[in-house]
Amino acid sequence: MELSNVSKVQKMQLPIYDKTVTTDIAGDFSLPDYQPEIKRLLRIRAAVMPPTGYCSADSIDMSGIINYFVLYVGGDNALYCAPLSTEYSVVTPIDANSLDIDTESIFATCESKVESSVGRVSAPRRLSIKTRLGSRVKAYADSMQSVDVDGDDKLLDTLERLEGKADVCRLAYAQSQPVMLTDDIILEQKNQDMRVVCAEGQVFVSDTRATETGAECRGELILKLTLTPEPTDGDGDIAAAPPVILWRKLPFSEVVELDGASADISPAARGYCTDLSVEIEEGQLHVECAALLEVFAQKNQSISYIKDIYSTRQDSTERYVTRNVQCAHKAVNSNFTLSDSLLLSEAGIDGGAQIADVCGTAAAEEISCDGDRCVVSGKAHFHLLLCSNGEYSFAELDLPFRYEVDCNAAEQVVLCESEAGVISCRARMDGERIGIDAEIAMMLRIASEDKIKMLEGIEFKREVVRRRGEYVVCFPAPDDTLWSVAKRYHAPMATLSVANDLPAAAPDDTNALDGIGYLIV
Repeated sequence: MELSNVSKVQKMQLPIYDKTVTTDIAGDFSLPDYQPEIKRLLRIRAAVMPPTGYCSADSIDMSGIINYFVLYVGGDNALYCAPLSTEYSVVTPIDANSLDIDTESIFATCESKVESSVGRVSAPRRLSIKTRLGSRVKAYADSMQSVDVDGDDKLLDTLERLEGKADVCRLAYAQSQPVMLTDDIILEQKNQDMRVVCAEGQVFVSDTRATETGAECRGELILKLTLTPEPTDGDGDIAAAPPVILWRKLPFSEVVELDGASADISPAARGYCTDLSVEIEEGQLHVECAALLEVFAQKNQSISYIKDIYSTRQDSTERYVTRNVQCAHKAVNSNFTLSDSLLLSEAGIDGGAQIADVCGTAAAEEISCDGDRCVVSGKAHFHLLLCSNGEYSFAELDLPFRYEVDCNAAEQVVLCESEAGVISCRARMDGERIGIDAEIAMMLRIASEDKIKMLEGIEFKREVVRRRGEYVVCFPAPDDTLWSVAKRYHAPMATLSVANDLPAAAPDDTNALDGIGYLIV
C-alpha cells in the first residue's frame, strides 16, 4: 500500500550533519616589491571570508579565502602592513544516501574561525604563516515522512491512524552579492604628509527584517585607517611614534534574496569586508570597498506525521524511527559594549609605554537558558601595539563577556549559529591599569533540539482471533491510553469511545483514562 492512501505526506527539514573540521594551513609569502624589508614582525590578523562550494549525498566541499594583515617594523624603523591572502578548503564526507531524505534538497553552512595564526620571518622579504582553522559544517535536507506498509489494499478501510503534530524549524541560507561602498576622506592639514599603513574594515549588521522575497539587512561598514609620517629621504631612522587612527562608518542597506522567503521568517545576518582599497588624492583619501553578507532565516513549519497504525482485522509488526529536529525560537542581530580593565603587570605592559593601536576578536563559547532569557558567555581577545623609547612592542590580553537576550524557550537551548565580533575598540592607560572599551556585535540563531518518534513501517501478518463472549472487559493499566487499549484489542477507536461514553480527548492522552476502572471493548 502507498502512504498516500494511508496519510497525507509532508516534507520536514532535518539536520543531517554537524561536525567541526580542523584544517592546518601553511604558506610561504614574498612581500611585493613596493613593501620594505621586515625588521620585526608585530602582528598577524587573519580574516576568514565565507566559503562557497557544493554538497552532494556523498560529500561537502567548501573553499574560501583568508586575508592576512601583517603589521611589521621596516628597516627604516617605520611601521608597515603587508596585505596577503591564501586559499582554504573544507572537505568532509557524508553518507546521505543511507538516510530517508531528498538528496536534491541538501544544503550546507560552514562557520570558519581562526584558532591560531603564527608567522616566522625566513628572509628579509619573506615569511611563512601557519594558521589553524576550525570550521563547523552543518547540512540540512528535506525528508518525506513515508511509511512502508506491507499488506493487502483491502485493509485500508480497517486501519486506525494516530497522527502527531510538531513545529519543526525550516532554515534558509544565502550569501549576497558584494555591496559596493565608496567614501572620500578629507585629511586635516597635520595629516596630509602621512601615509596609509593599513586599512581594515568590519561589517556590522545592526538590523535584519523579513521581506516577501528575503531579508533586508541594514548596517555599517566600519573602516579603520592607520596613518604614520612618510619616511624621510635621508639615511636616518624614524623614531617610533603612535600612529594616527581614523575611523569611518559607511552605511548600507541591502535585500538578500532567500529561497522560500516569507514575511514571517526570522532572519539574522553577519558581514565581511572585501575588496578594500585606499588611494591618496590631493589631500584626501578615496576608499572603495564591499560588504558581503551571509543571511540565516528560520521559521517553524507545522507538520503532521504518523505516530502509529493498526488494523482492526489483522495483527501487525511495527517499525519506528526517531528523528532529530529543531524548533526555531529567535534570530537576532544586536551589539553591546564591553568595558573592563586589567592590571598592567597582569597584561605584561610597561607603565611607561604608550598605546599605539589595539584590535580585537571575540568568540561566543557557551549558551544557557535562564528562565525566559538566553545567556551567551564568551571571551574577547585584544592585541595591543605599544610604543616606548622609540621602539614598537606588543601585548595581548583576554577579557570575558556575558550577553543576554530575551527568548521564550523552555526546552534545552542550543546555539545553532553564532558570530561575535569586535567592531571597534579603544585602550587607555588608567594609573596602574589598562582599560578596554570595545563594541561587540552579536548574531544569534537560537533553536531548541527535540526528538520525534514516528512510524517507519508496518507489516500485516494474520487475521485477528476474536475473543468469545457477549462482552470483553479491559482493566486499563496506569500507563494505558485510549489508543493503547484499542490497539491491543484491535477495536475501532470510535466504537470504544462511544461504548464507554468517554469524554473527548486525544487518543494518546495519558490522563484520559484517569479514574476509569474498566472498559468494554
